[in-house]
Amino acid sequence: MPDRLDLSIVENDLTREGLQPAGPMSWLLRSYDAPDDFWAALLAANAALFPWPGKSRLHGKYDFFHDIIARNLQNPSPAFRWVREGTGWRELDYRRLGTLAAEKAARWEKLGACAGSRLCLVSHLNDRLLIAFLAALKIGMIVSLLPPWGYSFLRRRIDELTPDHIWVPEDYAPLLFPYRSLILGEGGGGRGDADDSRSHSYSAFEPFALCFDPTTDPPHVPRELSADSAYLCAVRDGTVALGLKPGKELAAPGFGLMDVQPAMLLACLLSGATFVHIDESELAHNPGLLAQRPLRAVGITEAVRNVLLDSPVEIGKNWEFWFRDPAASQDLETWKDFVEALKLGGIFAGNQRWNASLGGCILFSVRRKGSAHHFVLPAAGVPWQLVEAADEKRLSLWAGGVFAVKPAGVKEGIAAGGMLAESRNEWVFIRPVLPGRSGRHYPVREVLDALCDLPFGSSCSMVEAPASRPDGSSLFILLVFAGGRRVNEAAVAERIRKTVLRELGREFLPDRIQVVALHPRRGEDGGIDHDWCGREYLSGGIARRQEGEVYRCLTDLRDLIHFSRQE
Repeated sequence: MPDRLDLSIVENDLTREGLQPAGPMSWLLRSYDAPDDFWAALLAANAALFPWPGKSRLHGKYDFFHDIIARNLQNPSPAFRWVREGTGWRELDYRRLGTLAAEKAARWEKLGACAGSRLCLVSHLNDRLLIAFLAALKIGMIVSLLPPWGYSFLRRRIDELTPDHIWVPEDYAPLLFPYRSLILGEGGGGRGDADDSRSHSYSAFEPFALCFDPTTDPPHVPRELSADSAYLCAVRDGTVALGLKPGKELAAPGFGLMDVQPAMLLACLLSGATFVHIDESELAHNPGLLAQRPLRAVGITEAVRNVLLDSPVEIGKNWEFWFRDPAASQDLETWKDFVEALKLGGIFAGNQRWNASLGGCILFSVRRKGSAHHFVLPAAGVPWQLVEAADEKRLSLWAGGVFAVKPAGVKEGIAAGGMLAESRNEWVFIRPVLPGRSGRHYPVREVLDALCDLPFGSSCSMVEAPASRPDGSSLFILLVFAGGRRVNEAAVAERIRKTVLRELGREFLPDRIQVVALHPRRGEDGGIDHDWCGREYLSGGIARRQEGEVYRCLTDLRDLIHFSRQE
């Protein structure tokens, strides 16, 4: 590996015309075998972007706050640009971001925040969250990010985190009433108390963050991310996956907070680039927002793609490169329609699979002009392997398997990304390992637990209908076993939807709710046999039983026995 990574070679290797194989990329292959050489060359290439040196050293100490703020004090480009309803575009430059974060850090320290304490940030992505995040980095806190989705969703995850402090905007404070004693107020102090020159340096393998991975089961258990992985992966992703540097801009509307943050923000800020935030709701009202800025890299979700397909905008030369998550939407024909509708044939496209709990972009791809495809490459600098789907401790014996990464200090690979199959010099992304939607695992148990206190809540089962959507993802159908009683099906379904929205959030709504005039099969412990429910529903057995007179009589008989016992 050269002393300084030759970015022109990297850029040339990553850009291709058409769908021909990428060819061997020696720098990428060597990065797996000699990661320290790769990281050293990468940090040297990153340092060359700035007039001032950073404080962080490979496998030594990492001062995130200094390397983001101090190196960009003369950077004319903003750190964060966003759209505010009614006022248009707003900007926050690096100098102002540092000042606001230092002031908040000074106030928090007066309230007891200190290096090593755990802080949970509960908010959607916005400028206030960014300031709070930088304040935490200045102090040296261990951060976690959660979207404010619902009572049960937050309670389950916060109980696992056991944070020392919580920061939440006033709008969402009622969601966290049981944890009100942990919420950091603004406290006293002001500009005069802030010390811009002092910031915490994390040791290499010191915990930097506790991140939730929505692609795993269970999704509510946090994974520790070291400062070493957080810093190095962010610099790699900013340089290699996104191609960022001062003056360049990144937008990824609709990408999930837990999927990509804080990794994507760090990748942008440690490159001196601008993170452009456009809320999905704003984009639905004005799709042209994505065409108003010259963007180096644009992340497109299935939902954003569909908005732009319904209301195509003239992109022109404003985009240099766009990417999608191959696990979130696998309907290539619709993606080809997207390329044609927006006239993106002359713009490079690629795939990226992010996992913030593992440091950032774990799968990326060659950028092919005007082509949506399934090809991926393991991210540079991190050894990896393919394991068996049935047993993640066994290496795969065929030219494919479950992608698993092996970060520094980890003995066994961590399964992530999905199923891959070899395709000459690249890999084809086949599918996620666990059933879900938009590339995320659907937590069936968590949804059923949220409904347990409702009438019929203990008689609910979730059925996964695999590959039932046009994009190849699963359909999740909630069965409500009502026995022989007459019920208002519309009212039952509406109450279930309201409960899921309140307790978990829109992301967890089932695709369909079906009331079944039968009793479910139960095990010896009295719990529902969910496997039986799934098999019988998908095979048509439940529909046939509902129509059969014998089963209707048996259902009525079970109701009589049940109610007589209650009396």
